[in-house]
Amino acid sequence: MSAIQRIQTVKKALCALLISVIALAPLTEAAGSLSFGNSAIREISIYLNERKLEFKTMPVVRGGIVYVPLIELASELRLYYQRHDEQDAVLYKNNLFIKIVKDSETAYINGAPISLQGAVFEEDNRLYLPVSLIAAALDFQDSWDPATGTYTLVSGEAGYKFTFFKDSFYKKIFVDAHGVNISVPLHWERLTSERQSFGFIDSYEQFSVEIMAERQGAGTTLEDWQETVLDDVKKAGSGLAGTIGIDTMTTTRIDSHSLEYDVRQGPEIIHNVNYVFLQENIGYNLHFAYNDYIDPVYAKSIIRNVAESFQVDMLTIRESEEHYVEYRNFFEFGVTLDHELFSNQLAFNSQRFEGTLLNPDGVEQFLITVSKGTDKLEFVVPVQGGKFSTRIYLPFGLGKHNVLIETLDKNGFIFDAKRDLNFEPRINYHRNNVMQFSLINTSSDKIRYLVPTVRIPADHEQISSVSNLLSYKEVTQYGKARALYLWILENIELDDSREPFKRNALEVFDKEIGTEEEIGLLYASFLRAIGIPARMTTGEGIAHQHIWVEVFINGEWRVMDIGHEYTANTSNPPLKYFWLDRAAFYENYENITSLNE
Repeated sequence: MSAIQRIQTVKKALCALLISVIALAPLTEAAGSLSFGNSAIREISIYLNERKLEFKTMPVVRGGIVYVPLIELASELRLYYQRHDEQDAVLYKNNLFIKIVKDSETAYINGAPISLQGAVFEEDNRLYLPVSLIAAALDFQDSWDPATGTYTLVSGEAGYKFTFFKDSFYKKIFVDAHGVNISVPLHWERLTSERQSFGFIDSYEQFSVEIMAERQGAGTTLEDWQETVLDDVKKAGSGLAGTIGIDTMTTTRIDSHSLEYDVRQGPEIIHNVNYVFLQENIGYNLHFAYNDYIDPVYAKSIIRNVAESFQVDMLTIRESEEHYVEYRNFFEFGVTLDHELFSNQLAFNSQRFEGTLLNPDGVEQFLITVSKGTDKLEFVVPVQGGKFSTRIYLPFGLGKHNVLIETLDKNGFIFDAKRDLNFEPRINYHRNNVMQFSLINTSSDKIRYLVPTVRIPADHEQISSVSNLLSYKEVTQYGKARALYLWILENIELDDSREPFKRNALEVFDKEIGTEEEIGLLYASFLRAIGIPARMTTGEGIAHQHIWVEVFINGEWRVMDIGHEYTANTSNPPLKYFWLDRAAFYENYENITSLNE
């Protein structure tokens, strides 16, 4: 081939290549639009109640699904964000716990699984999740307009969430400017647009609360913040009427102090109460004010309720509401549950709790604390070979129970139950939160004094089998209680050394010896094992503290003072202290208390 022919051939090849490129260009552009929606040609905008959310890393569209960078979304919505490992990340705000898993199409809202439109993915060390998950979790209405690249989120009730609190209806107000929320009476409204102030004012009555926050220096204590607020009150207080009352023993869930004072405004006296909180070096001040037309008893009740409802969105859990949280230890220990568990899960007197720890790190026991209102009971669960299996008892009847799971001995400390000279149980341990959640008991049975505890192991196979064997011939609960009472007196020796508690009920049974208190624990264990409610009670006698057992049979509590039976000079059978009238027995003691056993 000549040089001229070669040149002509090259020209023809170049022309063909150019034509091919021109022909394929529209197809390539179309393919890009199909893969990424309008993100290739238009910015994706996310709006919440007409406010555009700001992202440094832009949202993207994949397969028609809008994804947002997780960490930036958390910042915009004031969500607590924590990435515990390569796979798991969590978001938390206002008792709402969201867990996402990289490369998974399943997320978890308060422990319950939810299917995603598409899998979570990671790009440039950032996790992206479908924004529709946030809409579902926060109960937002959402819509996507691919033509304009706009995703809209709308929250219901103009930012209010209604709640039943302290036997009255309140509405929860989210104060995003300070990252907190409180619950106020339904008829209260926002008073000004410039300040975070809520309440009501008419021709006569006025009642309000203003929420203020101020960042404090490192090392600032609650006492320091209280003094700052107190100084501000004094400086502004030309109309102060009387002294300023200070209460450092308030009963709010989060540690707080309160100030109470009156200010004269013209002919009126305005009553003021300040509740001050300190969280993460931020001082919070709830300033309440009301005039003389408001009944003071009513006003103080409302103030206490509102102060009790105070919550820092990203830091606190309101146990009075539905909640589910997996703490850092949950991920560090590699906890995996063998069953479904989520917030407000329905249970009948107890809930299964089984699973494994991938990285036990020396954990040998869990402490489970179950509470409802002011009632609380603790259980200890062994962790053997990285496995645990138990039932969580819900002892306080119908309704919501709060459950906290903690480790006891990550640092090698083994649980040891003790009591002081007043017989109150004292438990010494290192606490590390693992998880926390709410359960709903659907049973109205109050099984508080039937459940096994550390010192009353009523569910132990040996205790259960022996108690049933000793009492099966008896028909009535009275007869069963009497049979167990007599067997203990005939087979267990009294240790009258009056040493501090050192044996639980099982050890008393095995060693056939125990103190008055320890023998009482064995008797209570036997009774609970066969379904008879039993509790340990203590009181102050003339000479010393005394402890006894009480049983609930035929609709009433009766005293079974089995410890005193050992020292009584009575004929056979020795039943001087069996089935005693409680009211008459109590006349001999003061400061009577049922122990938390």
